[in-house]
Amino acid sequence: MAREQTAGVWTARSRPLWSRWFDGTKRFISQKPLGATGLGILFVAAVIGIVGPSFTPHDPLKANAFAILESPNSTYWFGTDVLGRDILTRIILGARVSLYVGLLAVAGAAILGSAIGVTSGFYGGY
Repeated sequence: MAREQTAGVWTARSRPLWSRWFDGTKRFISQKPLGATGLGILFVAAVIGIVGPSFTPHDPLKANAFAILESPNSTYWFGTDVLGRDILTRIILGARVSLYVGLLAVAGAAILGSAIGVTSGFYGGY
């Protein structure tokens, strides 16, 4: 496909894809800042759920009797629970399980809803 150029100016259709994506992203952020914030939070949670378990600072199941109910410090960023387990590590690993369950629920609902919709469209009607 040839690029269209008129008097040294690129038309909107012939601009590179990354440029159009960047302009759309800027427009979304400026028009819907709360939506962009929510999308950013979801992105961070997904990244933590996917790559976070390889960077966990402590063993999530190992109890430390000398660190029971410690407040946040340089060793335990979110503190410890009543058994002395690191809360940050447990949150990171819990994010992966939550993402898995959420995606599984959405996939199941989409499959079931599609089946019901196709069936009602085929048998129903006027």
